[in-house]
Amino acid sequence: MPKRGTIRNTGRVARELAEARRERAKRKRRERGASLTPGELGILAAKADARQQSEDPEMPAAPTHDDYAEEAEAAQRAEAWPQAAALWLRACQTCSDANLALEYANKADACNRRPRIDRELEAIAKVNLQIETLATRNSDRLDFHEVSVWGLKRALEAAYEAGRNDAGR
Repeated sequence: MPKRGTIRNTGRVARELAEARRERAKRKRRERGASLTPGELGILAAKADARQQSEDPEMPAAPTHDDYAEEAEAAQRAEAWPQAAALWLRACQTCSDANLALEYANKADACNRRPRIDRELEAIAKVNLQIETLATRNSDRLDFHEVSVWGLKRALEAAYEAGRNDAGR
């Protein structure tokens, strides 16, 4: 058996390293909350079509709505809202069940609203609680705040009103 790094193995190793780099880049985009570009969505669709048309039994089948939904849930857990919304829409487009497609469309809409909601909550925290950001900064001094009861009540009332206004839209 040839050792890693010999001529016979270098192509496989290079492919594995390239795949690992692509996965790291995807993970970083998800953490930053970057969405898939239209070009990336087009590439995904083209790859799915190529897989579907291929006669190669080793090539996996085209992604199903379940695959897109699973990826969308992972993006939601990472709070990558634009990417999650794009994946929910793709799941909606590939789903043949009308009820499930409607559910996917509603989830995409919720993901599209999330950045606006986060901005509103951050503004409420700044005004009513004097907290400059709601982002986790991994420091007790920066992440934990002493808040008055009346300030908390004002913040909760403002959040409630923002929710009522959002429901009226």
